[in-house]
Formats: sequence, C-alpha cells, structure tokens
Amino acid sequence: GRVFPAPPPIAAASGIARAASKNLTGAVNGHRMPLETFLTVLTEGTHLGGAGPIAWPMPWMIYRNMSLEDLTAIYTYLELVPRPTGVHDKIIPAKAKWCASNANCTAAGETCNTTAGECVGTACVTDADCPICQTCETGACAAPLATSTCLSGGI
Repeated sequence: GRVFPAPPPIAAASGIARAASKNLTGAVNGHRMPLETFLTVLTEGTHLGGAGPIAWPMPWMIYRNMSLEDLTAIYTYLELVPRPTGVHDKIIPAKAKWCASNANCTAAGETCNTTAGECVGTACVTDADCPICQTCETGACAAPLATSTCLSGGI
C-alpha cells in the first residue's frame, strides 16, 4: 500500500498523478492471477482485458528482461507467502489521474483540480470509491487537502 507520487514530467507523460502498490498477497483483496497472466503483465506492462497500462512506477521494462526461470520464481514466492486477513488485507484504491485541464479528465463527472494537478469529481459513496488519497465529499471524489498526509504513511 505504499503511495508513489509521480514527478511532474512523468505525471504529464503517463497521465498518473499518484499510484499505490498493489495488494498481491491478501486473502480476499489480493491481486492473484494465473502464471501466464503474471508473466504477460510483467513482460508487456499492460493489464489484461484492455484495462490499460500498469501504473507508474512499476518497472516492467526491467522485469521483461528477466529470465522465465526468475519470473516464475517470483510468482512461486508470491503464491507461497501466507495470505494476510483483516486490516492487513487492504483494498488498494485506483491511481489518481494527472491533469492540466478538464480535457485530461475523461470519466463521467470529472473535472481538473489544477491546484492539485489531478482529476476529481467522480461519483462516490465512501473514500474507498475514490482514487488513491482522494476523499469522498458530498458524493464526489475530492483531491486531498495535503498530499503529504497521504504520502507519509502509505494507505
């Protein structure tokens, strides 16, 4: 659940203001996948099913150069790690999208909060419905008042 703010040049190029590491081992909320999917994600840098590219800073460009044996060993390790439950089995929110103007925000109801440099305004019921570090305020996701609070301890 560590939060990664994208430096300005990377944010503009990738369209990502902030992302968080995925929960790979949770018993319920873990991001489990078959070996073939794992290998595709780490060597091509995209999620399967058209869900788009892996969020920055995942270094898939480095993983794609690893041997099949090494990638399979990483997968095997992740499959054998004890599966945490309860508060240690976290839901990881989606990445916060970077923007310079409303044209960069494409989801229904989104606008660009130019102060924070991220898209806000998607419909929500709780904070968990919002991108990483955003909060649900009166039914719409809002940028955090201070990103340093979000970044200090992860999620």
